[in-house]
Amino acid sequence: MLEARSEGDFKHPLQYIINGKHFFELEIIGKVIKPFLHISKTEVKFVACEDDKQVEKHENVVVTNPHNYPISFEWSSGKTSLFKFTP
Repeated sequence: MLEARSEGDFKHPLQYIINGKHFFELEIIGKVIKPFLHISKTEVKFVACEDDKQVEKHENVVVTNPHNYPISFEWSSGKTSLFKFTP
């Protein structure tokens, strides 16, 4: 595994030997980016009417990972929030 400590261009030589006698070297070149997730909405509004009998309101938000490496995240609404997040 190759690991970079900062964003930007990445270069690293890779050396390997086949059958104990054939030596090869190549250079790995790439661009390091911050991991990120796509979220389907940047704002969610809950509107209630006076004659609305429902106590709960639901809204779907889709989170996707556009990359091939795992990213972990968690929802946070604060200690005094009335909102609850469920997968």
